[in-house]
Amino acid sequence: MSKHPIIRVLKFVFFSLMLLSALITIIGGGFGNRKNDFLVNKGQSIVFAHRGIGNYYVENSLEAFVNSKKLGFEAIELDLRFTKDNKLVIFHDKNSKRLLGLDGNISELNFDDIKDKYLLFEGEYTENKVLLFSQFLEQFGQSKILYLDIKEPSKQIADTLLSYLQVYNSYNTTLIANSNIFFLAYLKIKNPKVLTVLEGYKSAKESLYYVIPKKIRPNFYASSLLRVDKELAQFMKDNYFLDKMIVWGVNYKNLDKVIELGIQNVIIDYDSLLGSHQNIVDLLK
Repeated sequence: MSKHPIIRVLKFVFFSLMLLSALITIIGGGFGNRKNDFLVNKGQSIVFAHRGIGNYYVENSLEAFVNSKKLGFEAIELDLRFTKDNKLVIFHDKNSKRLLGLDGNISELNFDDIKDKYLLFEGEYTENKVLLFSQFLEQFGQSKILYLDIKEPSKQIADTLLSYLQVYNSYNTTLIANSNIFFLAYLKIKNPKVLTVLEGYKSAKESLYYVIPKKIRPNFYASSLLRVDKELAQFMKDNYFLDKMIVWGVNYKNLDKVIELGIQNVIIDYDSLLGSHQNIVDLLK
């Protein structure tokens, strides 16, 4: 009689695994390779300006984005957060102190509390203000490839992004990035056309590629350059998706490492020592 509870538990585990497998097959499309139906930048290297030209202008500002365009950058990385009143704003930090001189988290402030405040750059106030994501889209629309770094993922922010993608029909030029695979999976299930980026894909996490069902598998993988080594690059090359790797923390001092690893897509902290945008693209070929 003492074995009966154990047998019941084993049966429960067995049938639970069977059910999970069925769900993965039905919803996730099973495992294995997925045909890549989406080509961003037609397979060429993508060089994202990190928060615009953040070394020379206040990050995530209109000035930083406009000047990245003047330098020839066709791709921009930017950060998104919700305010207390659910306005989607372009802002990196959780707290507003460094960039606005205010005490409080962005999620605790209404947009009216910050919309007239000037952004700080190297401790000095500038003429830039916090941008709504909608304001950014109105000016740049589909003219840029966007890497949207979602700082605090939620169903609400996912639904908001999905509505923007539909309005601007920018499915082929917008990459939504986060380390939460469930957040990315929700986007994929709601609309398979959405391009997602799994952040934090680094050495010792290679097996993640095999366990994510193909229908919700991210289109790109991203990591700090510090977390990428030759073994990971070789694994991705052997499995034919090294061209889907994006690394950040790239500058003129370590671009040689990127080239050595064979990585084609970077989020770069631009410095004039790097030359033009086209020069960086040529180096990554």
